[in-house]
Amino acid sequence: MVLQILGRKAYARGYALVLFDWRGHGKTAQLSPALTSDGLYEGEDFVQIARQAQAQGCPGPIWFTGYSLGGQLALWGVQAAQTTSLDICEAIAGAAVICPNLDADRSLSYLVQQPLGRYIEQAIAKNLTTLAWQIHQTHPGVLDPEAIIRANSIEAFDRELVIGPLGFDSVQDYYQASCPLTFLPGLQRPTLMLYAADDPLFDPSIIEDLQNLAAQNAQITLWLTARGGHVGYWANPLTQGYYGDSDPWWAWNRILDWWDEEGLKWM
Repeated sequence: MVLQILGRKAYARGYALVLFDWRGHGKTAQLSPALTSDGLYEGEDFVQIARQAQAQGCPGPIWFTGYSLGGQLALWGVQAAQTTSLDICEAIAGAAVICPNLDADRSLSYLVQQPLGRYIEQAIAKNLTTLAWQIHQTHPGVLDPEAIIRANSIEAFDRELVIGPLGFDSVQDYYQASCPLTFLPGLQRPTLMLYAADDPLFDPSIIEDLQNLAAQNAQITLWLTARGGHVGYWANPLTQGYYGDSDPWWAWNRILDWWDEEGLKWM
């Protein structure tokens, strides 16, 4: 729903857009049993979707976006655009993301150390298990039912169902390989990150790393806010008055404003 709102807003401003499910999510899971790789392959997916969108008449510049895990995947899309030899990559301008997952290893350890975090972690794990059973029903024989039963946490889900097909020996190796912090210093395209200091899902120690990376790479624009929670950028009347913006969808409006400005530079 949140991305659909962005889609309506972007369309109203004259943008062409493509909304899609990731690997292993939504209708994509009905077409293929491949589970998410936290960006290792989704980055290439973003580029290929951009190529098909351009072929259908969507003009450049092309921007990738998403929030939470989707934000992580969008960052990998920019990375893939820099390393993939397709003509479409020249039209990919960059990305704008909200509260992206930047270090799963640190954040999962942090999350389960507090009651609210454990509740959130279990809720996410339950959704992942439900997804796995759906894939099992749609693509019989691909996922081991016993492994699905053992996948009773996010880390167990990745250990039992994800890392094997991807060729990793441990969950920690997988998290390290998919961690965007490792390639952010080399991003060469404008990238906006909205990140809340009070995000309950992510380890607070990531903030200092992110600030240092943004200071070292002029292509990264970091808007670090004291409040916002996890993708909770809902503008109250006071904030609406400050920005002269009566629409409460603060984050999406700021991203669209940023795209408008950066798009002029790109042209």
